[in-house]
Amino acid sequence: MLDAGKITVDAFLDKGDPAVLEQFQALQATYQAEFEREGYPWARK
Repeated sequence: MLDAGKITVDAFLDKGDPAVLEQFQALQATYQAEFEREGYPWARK
C-alpha cells in the first residue's frame, strides 16, 4: 500500500502544483497535533 502511494506522490510532485501538497501537509500536521492532544474524535466525551 505504501509503495503504491509513493508512486502517486512522486507522479504528483513531478506534474502537480507544489502548493497543493504544502497545503495538504499543513492540514495533516494540524490534525495530527489535534489527535495527539485529544485522541480520536469518536472516542472523545
